[in-house]
Amino acid sequence: TNSTGVRQGRFDLGAPVGRGQLETYGQIGDQVYRQAFSSIGASRNSETLTVRQRVPASQFGYGLTWRRLFRSLDLLAGVETREIVATNEETAFLPAGSVRSITNTRGFQRSSGVFAQVRAELGSKTTLVAGARGDLWQRQRDGLEGTGVLSPRVSVSHRLAQQLTIRAAVTFSFRPPTLNERYRGFRVGNAVTLANPSLEPEELSSGEVGAHVELPRGTLRATLFAGSLESAITNVTLSSTPQLITRRRENAGTVHATGVETEGEYRVRQGLSLLGSVAFTRSRFVDTPALSGNRVPQVPVWQGTAAVRWTAPGAVGVQVQLRAFGDQFEDDRNTLVLQQAALVDLSLTRSVTRRLAAFATVENLFDTEYDTGRTPTRTIGVPLTMRGGVRLFLR
Repeated sequence: TNSTGVRQGRFDLGAPVGRGQLETYGQIGDQVYRQAFSSIGASRNSETLTVRQRVPASQFGYGLTWRRLFRSLDLLAGVETREIVATNEETAFLPAGSVRSITNTRGFQRSSGVFAQVRAELGSKTTLVAGARGDLWQRQRDGLEGTGVLSPRVSVSHRLAQQLTIRAAVTFSFRPPTLNERYRGFRVGNAVTLANPSLEPEELSSGEVGAHVELPRGTLRATLFAGSLESAITNVTLSSTPQLITRRRENAGTVHATGVETEGEYRVRQGLSLLGSVAFTRSRFVDTPALSGNRVPQVPVWQGTAAVRWTAPGAVGVQVQLRAFGDQFEDDRNTLVLQQAALVDLSLTRSVTRRLAAFATVENLFDTEYDTGRTPTRTIGVPLTMRGGVRLFLR
């Protein structure tokens, strides 16, 4: 029996200060996560309880931002911090059912940052956005250790013609490992994944160029991108047998990713539109001896959507959408394949009054079975699912 209980609260306060706008915000919350793990018998006619986990966690955060508008400048600056404390309480069992061991691993980390950004209108056709963020990531090991990093970003957009706008951006950023990645191991089927308290943050440098075209009856957008992820965190296979696959979260060197994304909309006539998007991505490990040249797990080479949206004069809306994606690998060694699939969704909306609307959605309309995991046992995705409800607009 698995469960997650969450409680959280948030506040936002804003007020004019001088000639600018000052905003302060904060959040606090806790959650308790419970999960049981089992070992499946070789005949697949039995399973044995192996581990029970209970993970209580609490977090709080606070931030302060200031913004001021000048003639052609928009200035933004701020500071924020967030702290998380969690404990992985784990009870392991022997095959006969008796307790083998009990461990309690406590984790702590704090992320604090200061940031600033300026948005400038350079004439009537060009917009420049430049900013930077400095972060200090602190975690508990033998003592309190910290890692600092600076993450700048610059983007520019220029309207070449009335219907054509081009843009470009260069970004540097980082992501620290989560407490889950550092301290919580887990088992799915015959695959065991170990935690790694020595994980270091990932650092990403990326660039992109794109264009936005306004058509007489629609829009078209396209973006080319390239990125390099240093110290990429992934599940690395340590050993593999028919009975047990053992993995551990590791900083697995560098990942290079390049690709293109396109999306568009075409209005056939009043109330009837065609929508579509497609993305092609090449994402591979490049400098890890055991993984170099392998594709990054769970990243398909292509994925896309196509939809028809119809809005009737009586405020009834219907949308039929096709979602499709190509083959991808479950593991870092590229031996376990998740097959390509296509799913159909249907959604209906109906305005009841000016402030009240009803909706109904059917996901995976034809109840298609599709891969979401292999351990190496196949795991399938969500079957036909129906949801419905109402939306209330307060103003």
